[in-house]
Amino acid sequence: MNEQLRMATAHAGPVIHQSGRAAMGVFAVIAALASAVLFVALLLALFSLLTSHTLFGWTLPYGIPLWLGVLLLLMVYGSLSAPLKMLRHGGQQALGHHPGWAAMHGILWVGFAVLLIWVAYTFVPGVREVLDQLMWAANLTVSTFTETIV
Repeated sequence: MNEQLRMATAHAGPVIHQSGRAAMGVFAVIAALASAVLFVALLLALFSLLTSHTLFGWTLPYGIPLWLGVLLLLMVYGSLSAPLKMLRHGGQQALGHHPGWAAMHGILWVGFAVLLIWVAYTFVPGVREVLDQLMWAANLTVSTFTETIV
């Protein structure tokens, strides 16, 4: 029986390795989506906190300054995004450190983040005004800079 168990585990190694690679390919997409959702939520929370001194309608407790609220928000984001970063880097080790996997994760992350920002811009009322003001400020800065140089 020991010999049969030894032979079965010896033959299962390559199969498990391939299935692990397939699973990490799926989890890379899920990790990219989850980290993009967290990043867009962080951006929206920062906009909300800095513009209205509330976090999506919740005011900061009495006595907590704005800078501490921003710092706590960044700490919560870091603690929530750290496991996703570990999953991504661990998945790259399981997939053989091929640079294509890191590039795929980066492209998926950017694509999901842009899609989520577009959804927020389209369907969340306050986001449209904030992004329009940022685009106006960026346009004003670029035009002033080019006039200064020319």
